[in-house]
Amino acid sequence: MEQTTAQQTPHGTGEPLSRTVEGVVLRWRRHPHDGPPETSPRRLAAARRAVERDKEQNALTPELVRHQTAEERLAARNAEWAETERDWRQRKARAWLDCRRRLRALPPTTRRGVMIWWNRSHYPPTPEYLAGVLTGVERGRSPWAELRRLRQLYLVGQGRLPRSVGFKAENASLEARAGTTNNERTRK
Repeated sequence: MEQTTAQQTPHGTGEPLSRTVEGVVLRWRRHPHDGPPETSPRRLAAARRAVERDKEQNALTPELVRHQTAEERLAARNAEWAETERDWRQRKARAWLDCRRRLRALPPTTRRGVMIWWNRSHYPPTPEYLAGVLTGVERGRSPWAELRRLRQLYLVGQGRLPRSVGFKAENASLEARAGTTNNERTRK
């Protein structure tokens, strides 16, 4: 069951929010809802120039002129903006739904590891990045190994582990994926 937590920011700020999925919080970012651009004198002047240019280019075929006035052009642009924004928001919502569907298809322990990894990572909270994480896990990447690597890098950054330990862990992780060790590669 999903529910939005009380730690939300005001609507439209674009700051990360969280959503509880099966007892674990999932980071996400609300899309800013600003509305179409305001009609400013600069925008109106640019629309007038565009209408005049369109009329000059289609002087022999006036039926091809799309807009007769600058205000008409701005109204059409605002309508296009609203349609594009609606399509973009629907595409983003479908991407989140797809990610949550893929997340629910994982085994429970892997799902919990992915969600913890996602919440602790520095990836932007967007469905595209979560889909990348899920693709990696579906191809055999272990979320628990990634959490261990993040922890080691965090400790190295704080100076609580020597730098060589963080890099050894990174190399060991890469070698485990490749199925070879450093010694085997140098012998060949």
